[in-house]
Amino acid sequence: AYTWIIDPLDGTRNYAYGIPHFAVSIALAQGEEILLGVVYDPLREELFHAERGKGAFVNDSPISVSPRATVEGSLVGFDMGYDAERGREVRGVASALWPGIQSVRVMGSAALGLAYAACARLDIYLHLSLSPWDLAAGRLLVEEAGGVISELDGRPVGIRSRRVIATSK
Repeated sequence: AYTWIIDPLDGTRNYAYGIPHFAVSIALAQGEEILLGVVYDPLREELFHAERGKGAFVNDSPISVSPRATVEGSLVGFDMGYDAERGREVRGVASALWPGIQSVRVMGSAALGLAYAACARLDIYLHLSLSPWDLAAGRLLVEEAGGVISELDGRPVGIRSRRVIATSK
């Protein structure tokens, strides 16, 4: 009835190239419900964690999503994924948003992108080609930090969702 969803190295390309932005991601699910989510950045010694119904934290400090209510002026994080078509689509979204947003960042780690959305380091995080191990822990972090994570068309996110956006309500 329970499933562990683990990515031992999210941000593999960052790691392989010596870019210090990668993490370990672990989630515990019961069916479609994520019960526990952990994202650990070993270089910054930051442990993002959430338990269903108990809030979200970085190390021992509670976190919450950005209070920003509009896209205008937002810092938006993206990831390109490994599929060329999804990469072109992400670039199109970034182009359409510019110059009305503050800036964009290509993260290279979906787990950290979602964790950063959960703690307001990003106002919005968007990814169009996720796998369950990329999404599970970060999904709970965003939800427990008071945010919303949904499919691009507004449908609720599931464990196997691939195209998601995470932001404040």
